[in-house]
Amino acid sequence: MQEQEHAIGTHRRPWEDEPNFVSLRRDDVWLGCYQHLGLVLGKEDVKAGLAYLQTALSGIQRSHNPVLPGDQTMIGSLERDLANLKLRLRHFSEVEVRQHLLYAHQNAEDSGVPGVQAYTHITWARLHDRLARAANEREKGTRRQQREYMQQSLEQALQLVEGAQEDHDRPMRQTMCFVDTAQLAQRHGMPVDGQRLQHAAQYCLTYGYGHQAEKLLAMPDIHIWLPEDVRRNLISLLQEEKS
Repeated sequence: MQEQEHAIGTHRRPWEDEPNFVSLRRDDVWLGCYQHLGLVLGKEDVKAGLAYLQTALSGIQRSHNPVLPGDQTMIGSLERDLANLKLRLRHFSEVEVRQHLLYAHQNAEDSGVPGVQAYTHITWARLHDRLARAANEREKGTRRQQREYMQQSLEQALQLVEGAQEDHDRPMRQTMCFVDTAQLAQRHGMPVDGQRLQHAAQYCLTYGYGHQAEKLLAMPDIHIWLPEDVRRNLISLLQEEKS
């Protein structure tokens, strides 16, 4: 029994060589739990979420007995998640968020994984969105520049999710990217791509993406892009998920 437990901590089991394996390495389980807790708790308590994510990242970065992720993109994901949560604070440190994103961006580029790269560009766009909205009336040049940076980041994310090869995560990546892009564009009075929103809505209904459906329905004037029957179906999806 002890020998089996040790094997789980240091190796993959045979079926974990499959493309969609779930790693049972002790370090991966520990990191996965802390990341999940950070993201879930962060929805209601940003500071609590940040604490769990920072604990996970600190475990990787410590010099003595560090936690070793089986997938090196975990490091970039934690940096990006920290940036996303800090952007939800009322007052955030631009320097800290940029530092997280620079690490995440380099990790994403090294990985060459389109989904990881796209999520990082979306987070850059959120930073530029916050900076644009923070600029006052006397800083119109700054506001305009940050909007341009935001738009460039969104375009890069869209290219990545639409150009990637078919795989099991592609619908979720596209849904998240299409919804986030539309929300940010609408916030700044930029054109919204209705066709992409319709694709996102269809993915929500096909795969049961309740959280993304909720974000779609919360968009002002969503009736412009989604017909009434689609909106009703999205509402039904949310009701089923909450029942």
